[in-house]
Amino acid sequence: MLARPAEGITVGDVARAREGSALDVPFRSGSVVTEVWGGAAGALEAALDLVTLADLAARQAEIDSDRAPVYCI
Repeated sequence: MLARPAEGITVGDVARAREGSALDVPFRSGSVVTEVWGGAAGALEAALDLVTLADLAARQAEIDSDRAPVYCI
């Protein structure tokens, strides 16, 4: 499942491979709380599916390049 280039692997893919889902929601039939948490889990997974590992690496490189180097003597 994760044997693809970083551009083809989303954070959601990693979460599902590791945990089964991005947010473990206890489902109970007939519970409004379950409906709310189920909706939240779906929204979280949708958001995680928008970000690839390549996106993470590129953003971290941007953050790192903005920091001044630290020299220890």
